[in-house]
Amino acid sequence: MLVGSVAQVLVIDADDDFRRSVGCFLKDSGLEVLQAGDGREGLKVALRQRPDLVITAIIMPIKDGLEVIGELRRQKFPGRIIAVSGHVARGALYREAAKLLGADETLTEPFSATELLDAVNRLI
Repeated sequence: MLVGSVAQVLVIDADDDFRRSVGCFLKDSGLEVLQAGDGREGLKVALRQRPDLVITAIIMPIKDGLEVIGELRRQKFPGRIIAVSGHVARGALYREAAKLLGADETLTEPFSATELLDAVNRLI
């Protein structure tokens, strides 16, 4: 990120309410926010816009977050990645897989605004 520039964050999640609320929170925190409603769209946006940070849900229709993370890393995406899982039964397994594929950080839903902002600040 260039000195004096505003960090750009892409939020990928199929849940419109969740995606919008996270996006509004990050925008209110001074970040530029892009949004995508599924993994396929998110991958296109990430590779075209090259945001500083991608926050992706792991479980999504069309293309899941694990596929997104793997493809971003294969494409040498320079940004940081946070993977989010709220799946109760397999959440830890999904988050571990996300780390192995190249996620820099994982969060478990539900998470607080403070947890999200701390993770974002650590990575950008």
